[in-house]
Amino acid sequence: MNSMLDPKGAGATKPNISHLRVFRCRAYITIMLEDRVKLEKMAARSKIGKLVGYEGNSLYLILLSLGSVSR
Repeated sequence: MNSMLDPKGAGATKPNISHLRVFRCRAYITIMLEDRVKLEKMAARSKIGKLVGYEGNSLYLILLSLGSVSR
């Protein structure tokens, strides 16, 4: 068997999957400082959405309740 496909092959390393999350789980998007309400101490600092996908290793696609997708 080809050692590149065999996980027990010579020097094979497992891929890093620590950045992966469960699809459709709750995800939070931080509201930028410029867009926050400055006079209200208890104003929202994030928006809640659902994780719908990935782009690359560190970019998540999040579906907001308004139907838009944020990156």
